[in-house]
Amino acid sequence: MFMASSKQECPLVLVVDDDSTVRLLARESLEQAGFKVEEAENGLQAFFAFESQRPQIVLLDLMMPEMDGFDVCLALRRLEGGDRVPILVMTSMDDVESINRAYEAGATDFITKPINWVILGHRVRYMMRASQVANELRKSETKNRAILNAVPDVMFRISKEGILEEVTGAKESTLCLSAGELPGKPLHEMMPAEVAEQAMNDISRVVSTGAGRLFEFPLQCPDALHHYEARIVACGEDEALCIVRDVSEQKWAEEQRMIMERQLRQAQKMEAIGTLAGGIAHDFNNILSAIIGYTELALHGIPAEKSACHKLHQVLRAGERAKGLVQQILSFSREKEEERKPLLIAPIIKETLTMLRASLPTTIEIRRHIKSKSGMVLADPSQMHQVLMNLCTNAAYAMREQGCVLKVSLIEEDLDDGTLLPCPDLKPGSYVKLTVSDTGAGMTQEVMERIFDPFFTTKGPGDGTGMGLSVVYGIVKSHGGFITVESEPGRGSSFDIYLPRIDLVGDSIEMEAVSPFLAGNKRILMVDDEAILERMGQEMLELLGYEVVARRSPLEALDVFLAQPDRFDLVITDQTMPHMTGAELARELMRIRPDIPVILCTGHSESITAEKAEAMGIRKFVMKPYELGQIARAISTVLEEGPQPQ
Repeated sequence: MFMASSKQECPLVLVVDDDSTVRLLARESLEQAGFKVEEAENGLQAFFAFESQRPQIVLLDLMMPEMDGFDVCLALRRLEGGDRVPILVMTSMDDVESINRAYEAGATDFITKPINWVILGHRVRYMMRASQVANELRKSETKNRAILNAVPDVMFRISKEGILEEVTGAKESTLCLSAGELPGKPLHEMMPAEVAEQAMNDISRVVSTGAGRLFEFPLQCPDALHHYEARIVACGEDEALCIVRDVSEQKWAEEQRMIMERQLRQAQKMEAIGTLAGGIAHDFNNILSAIIGYTELALHGIPAEKSACHKLHQVLRAGERAKGLVQQILSFSREKEEERKPLLIAPIIKETLTMLRASLPTTIEIRRHIKSKSGMVLADPSQMHQVLMNLCTNAAYAMREQGCVLKVSLIEEDLDDGTLLPCPDLKPGSYVKLTVSDTGAGMTQEVMERIFDPFFTTKGPGDGTGMGLSVVYGIVKSHGGFITVESEPGRGSSFDIYLPRIDLVGDSIEMEAVSPFLAGNKRILMVDDEAILERMGQEMLELLGYEVVARRSPLEALDVFLAQPDRFDLVITDQTMPHMTGAELARELMRIRPDIPVILCTGHSESITAEKAEAMGIRKFVMKPYELGQIARAISTVLEEGPQPQ
């Protein structure tokens, strides 16, 4: 939430729409996100509100009577300060012509109706941040321009033969020569031959035609490479006046502006990916819940020696992989916390290489040296998969033209005080060492010094974002490890990753057998608006030995509970449902009967987290898709804890 400190007021949003319902919904959404809201129902009110309130951002409807949003946008941009305020237009029109017209009128961005009020606050907050970056860019440009204007230009009076006859305003650093050395010098002694030749050609044209010329040239000085701008005008019949300005600072400022613009565009792409990730996570996890759940139910009815059992195990493994991919997407969009646990790296490497083999060209040979019992690390499985995928795909890209060999090895390595450590930050101890090497093009020392920088890439446009290795570096460092790289042009590259080893017995990667909980007469009320998940959940719980009452509507579930509050020992509810969320249902149930235990399940939700659920009194927070063993343990734990303290 966009919180304001005591020293800083909440940002003000001006909402302009002739529909009072839209204004009300926008107000509720934005105020909940930490913004102040001023309303206007037409263009005239918008002008007065803008002049008197000076909002930080404008939310503007395009289709309004009398004066539409296009005209309002044009008029606001003409007001003092109006050119610096972001304008987000709301439209139900999705044709390109209308959208382009809005941009031409001065709109910063657009959002289509019906509006997702949940993400409106995030969208407005992002636009304000982008506006702040743009304002900082303008301030930086203004500052640099003022510095350059304060520096006097240097004027040279030059004969048509190219001899400097008079110098005005020269500094010791001008053209890397002292002021006393400049008069009387020919141009070819002051600058490189190609620059002197260009200057002489321009001087000849100016002297003969009288028309001014402008050209830029670089000059390597002892301190750095300088860029100069030279303006040549006629000065009498046989001379020219050359006004030289050192534009190195201006060049640098322009480069920085372009870098910041590229970073801003990249940030916009990441914001879009993050929004997309959150949007699809809920529905996709519901689909995976049905796949994984019904596969587990089917496995309980098939003898282990049957071939169908083995095939269903493969379906289950595929479902788990899809679950992991969703977790990676949510992790990338910063909407999922890390889930670290003791694990063996070897199975992850083998599975990843098997998957990669199908996508790599046959000219690339994969060689592996994997020590299966290489010790365990405390790590997030999805992030370890992401690290290996990024390193291997980078290696494959380096060998895309000539092929050759991709090598992956995993060993244990003990580093003590007497060992020559690979890097200064690596502490003595026991490590698992993962090495990914290739026989590709290799890298120069200059490239190696920047490969872990965000947005840095040597790939062509469309081939990479420059985030792969920076993500790898961040993951490894967050796990208490370190990464080193060795490379030479033409001799390939080798990445070594050191992860701290822990002394634990590895968990089996096979599917954990679930013993039915001896439920006795325990009754569970289950609520999920997806029909397939409602039936699956009921079958799962009945397989575990519970008596289940299942409902697809939270309102129906509330009526059932209200009729017999003491009938149920536990409630399991989905979070995202029509009419009432799972958290709201849990609150109502606990109001009726404070000691009722509640387990909340969700595939993805921006409004509820495990911490918020616990603060509400919800006993367990379970992420979809869940496995039979996972939900069985959650139920067992909650029931063993007993009634909720009142």
